[in-house]
Amino acid sequence: MWQTPGTTWVASKVSYLQIGLSNGQVMVAFSVARGPGSVLLSQDSGVTCIEALGLTVPSDSEGISYRTGRVKARGRSVGVLPVLQQYADHGQQRLMVYKVPVP
Repeated sequence: MWQTPGTTWVASKVSYLQIGLSNGQVMVAFSVARGPGSVLLSQDSGVTCIEALGLTVPSDSEGISYRTGRVKARGRSVGVLPVLQQYADHGQQRLMVYKVPVP
């Protein structure tokens, strides 16, 4: 059954989105172009969501950019949810790890 589409509350553009199940809850993780992303959790199949963690990134510095990083999360997880965010470090692609507590 299709429902009315939801929207993010950020003014910037969502650059990458990942969806899955974490401890039986719908999980949506996204990065935002030129800003912090977020991990949302829903206990009611996406009708309502709460922000579990803001994916804040450091400011860009010489040779390091977080502007269009992708986020990755497991499709299904139990316990703490690891979320990876890609960034560029002097031409090399690297990953930051966020550990999201999921009730």
